[in-house]
Amino acid sequence: MVIKILAFGIAKEIVGKQKLSLTVENKTTISKLHLILRSKYKKLSTIPFLLSVNAVYAKDLTKLKDGDEVAIIPPTNGG
Repeated sequence: MVIKILAFGIAKEIVGKQKLSLTVENKTTISKLHLILRSKYKKLSTIPFLLSVNAVYAKDLTKLKDGDEVAIIPPTNGG
């Protein structure tokens, strides 16, 4: 199945673009996607980040569906 990935902040720099498509196995979980992303983009392992699915923060056991939009959300600095 194909999911859409949106990358923000430092994650966008690491991935090299803001939007991309990624093919993953059916019923891939957010936990598994974390591992896939860290393997594919090694520098993501150096930063903490959260994932949201369709604009909602996702838990590790959330199962992805074809066409889901997943955002990589790194930490932000505030003032």
